[in-house]
Amino acid sequence: IVFGEDGIASVNTQTGKRKWYYEWDYDEKEIHHRPVMLKNNIFYWVSGSAVLLNSDSGKIVWQAKLDKDNVLFIMPDQSAIVAIEKDEVNGFIIP
Repeated sequence: IVFGEDGIASVNTQTGKRKWYYEWDYDEKEIHHRPVMLKNNIFYWVSGSAVLLNSDSGKIVWQAKLDKDNVLFIMPDQSAIVAIEKDEVNGFIIP
């Protein structure tokens, strides 16, 4: 998996060819959570969008709009991400 300013890509290490490419709206000032691998997925939160991508296909598993005042917790077993803002709690399952 390769991360750049314009997108995220999966590269075949044997051939050097790109398997898939996902364009993102990267903004250094708007990063709330840098990309991390969770199970077989990539999670990031940039410019108000929290996104979970499948690392095999590059397809969006789920996406949520989150205000920058949200606080995120990744469950220790990587089963879910919990977002808390004031008295509102939202959970997002990681398949």
